[in-house]
Amino acid sequence: MTDIHVLEESIYQTALIPALWPQLLDTLARTVGAEGALLANMSNEKLPWVASDGVGELYEDFFDGGWNYQNARSETLVARSNEGFISDIDFFTHEQMAAEPIYGDFLWRRNFGYATGTVLQSGGAKIAISIEKHRDKGPVGLEELAYLNRLRPHLARATSMAAHAELGKIEAALQAFDMAQIPCAIIRMDGRLLNANTRFERFGASIGVGANDMLTFSEQQAQQFYRSIQSFSRRYAASFPIKAANQHPAAVLHFIPVVGVARELFLHAAYFLTLAPVNDHIHVPAPMLKGLYDLTPTEARVAEALVEGLTVAEITERIGCAQETVRTHVKAILSKARMASQRDFVAAMSSISSVKF
Repeated sequence: MTDIHVLEESIYQTALIPALWPQLLDTLARTVGAEGALLANMSNEKLPWVASDGVGELYEDFFDGGWNYQNARSETLVARSNEGFISDIDFFTHEQMAAEPIYGDFLWRRNFGYATGTVLQSGGAKIAISIEKHRDKGPVGLEELAYLNRLRPHLARATSMAAHAELGKIEAALQAFDMAQIPCAIIRMDGRLLNANTRFERFGASIGVGANDMLTFSEQQAQQFYRSIQSFSRRYAASFPIKAANQHPAAVLHFIPVVGVARELFLHAAYFLTLAPVNDHIHVPAPMLKGLYDLTPTEARVAEALVEGLTVAEITERIGCAQETVRTHVKAILSKARMASQRDFVAAMSSISSVKF
């Protein structure tokens, strides 16, 4: 087995460098003769997960096939989460395994079937580690379990450290937005407010904070988008015009997806929210529009022309196609941007250049 002190150092290094999680999981697995390991947040199945290469394909099939919703093994793990690393062979006989779809229909068909796992508490989240062995190698032994349980307190501290490190990065980002005079907040996957800078908090006329840190928006389309966040299979950017109110100028509210597995995994962070004042004289390049709303190249060119203030007839002349074709592109753009009119779209885009990352 790997020297336990060397592995302890790797665990704490990984807490500060999220890109090292797959490597650490691989080392944990190989130390006990397994093929690979998974790190996942069991509090929300929609959050990302991290796996070492040896079980990456296995877990892609696992989550894509919905096996996380019909998994007696995971239910047992959660129920005994205070017992450290446990082996499935301690709770299931061969006959019981054969009767469970997770074994007979999924794991055994891929030459997997023995595992050990544990659940770690990180804030309010349950972080699971599952280490998978090929079936023909037999179950994880008592000596291996004892070794892993010596490491478990360090793994628990590492997940807590990782959450605090990512929270620190978010707070630094909020302060940077504040210095740039941009109101900004960050929300979780469930829509709850995670943190906000002082400029965002002052924008109370159009955006309020209610019970359980849930936000409310005066702009109906923004409110609808916000309420739908939990149901999204993937996150994407969106922008909504906010009317002037109570000495606050007209602005555009941007929902910007959080990037970074560690932030999503440990904090449930989903979106940055920024408010940018409207600027009537602006040029937003087509590549930016294409990336923001997943537009086709032609739709991006049409969107760019709209922001420049061109009419449908002028756009027709610029890109060399029929007016009806341009109108079709405009409808597609508004649909992808979730906006009701060209005016709303242009107003929203007018502030994008003032938001810098």
